[in-house]
Amino acid sequence: MTGSQLLFEKNADFIALSSHDRSHLIYGRLKYLGGIGACFILSHVKLFDNPAFYSASEAVYGSPAMEAGKATCNLIDSDVVFVKLGLSILAFSTFDYTFYTNTETSNLENITAVLRIQDMYIELAWRYLVYKYGHSRAVISFSNLIRCIFSGNKSTVEAIERKQYTDMVDAMIKQAKQTLSLND
Repeated sequence: MTGSQLLFEKNADFIALSSHDRSHLIYGRLKYLGGIGACFILSHVKLFDNPAFYSASEAVYGSPAMEAGKATCNLIDSDVVFVKLGLSILAFSTFDYTFYTNTETSNLENITAVLRIQDMYIELAWRYLVYKYGHSRAVISFSNLIRCIFSGNKSTVEAIERKQYTDMVDAMIKQAKQTLSLND
């Protein structure tokens, strides 16, 4: 949670948004950021290859969620800077699904501001990739980022079937809300 929380807590673009929009983004994006952030760590330390870890995680999240999670981890880029930019893009994204009922069902007050921020991070990530790797690798990296987000979404949808997962997400949202002083 700490890494995802810091993404919100220390980000001037996030702080500049209204309290309502900040709360909306936390409720809607934390489940993705936590999952994809965890996949980044798991892929670097190769924990999915550890049978004991996989079995224990499978008991909490279920087989379908773990299979989708492993696919997500396999799509994570090895470039730390790009992953951080990708998480920032995701933090300010406007996509969401409506399956998880414990999240707010309100709309953003200033969607234009949020889209402007998201576009800025997309542009920054694109320029970074083109500068560092060239056009072809930039296209592949962005394609994999999109696939990673969809795979992470699938993993989240599968995990929501499990009470342990929804309890963890609720606790993360509550902690983030308290830390960022977004209590209603």
